Amino acid sequence: SLLILTDNRIATSGGKSISICSLNPFNKQWTQDINKQNIHNEDIKSINELKPYILGSCSSDKTIKIWSISQTDLTLLKTLTSHTNIVWSIIPFQQNTFASCSKDCTIKIWETNNNSFQELTSLSHVNEVRSIMYIQQRSILVSCLNSPSNCILFWNTNTLEHTGKIIKEHFAFNSSHMISLPNGNLVISSKSDGNPIIVVDTVKYIIIRIIYLRGFITG
Repeated sequence: SLLILTDNRIATSGGKSISICSLNPFNKQWTQDINKQNIHNEDIKSINELKPYILGSCSSDKTIKIWSISQTDLTLLKTLTSHTNIVWSIIPFQQNTFASCSKDCTIKIWETNNNSFQELTSLSHVNEVRSIMYIQQRSILVSCLNSPSNCILFWNTNTLEHTGKIIKEHFAFNSSHMISLPNGNLVISSKSDGNPIIVVDTVKYIIIRIIYLRGFITG
């Protein structure tokens, strides 16, 4: 994973480690400010800034870890253990909350208010949830399920009720790469044959375009 933090530094994860780098404005060289190694028991699947200076990491070890970011270190605030299988992704959600998705077939919603990091609710799925996206313009949460479901689900973020579904046979929605477009529509990369990029209308819950690529999608 790679992301830009609130203070414009770059955070990356690889294996069981997280690095944070900054650009020196004088010599234009990148400096590694933080290199936190072996912070999980197994490989990190995703990192995200859940609110300013609060970083979340999730892992194959079934845990989510919450970190406070300083200039030179990450301080562990809490380890969350509610998931029972690989945690694929974590994303900022609505105010004072974040969401996580897992191979245990759930999305969990957590609060960040007062750094309590308590689980608020869990959304059950028929099989593992590989990726999630919050689309603020539409007030929806999107979850992607891999085989055998091969579907995209849409959830109303106010009621947390399931509101729509797209099923596409032979498409593996197993990539963690989703992008919300300025108009509220969604772009999803797939590792199916032809490496398609799928553009989704998030109002009508339909696929409006499929773009096939020659190369491999690695994100």
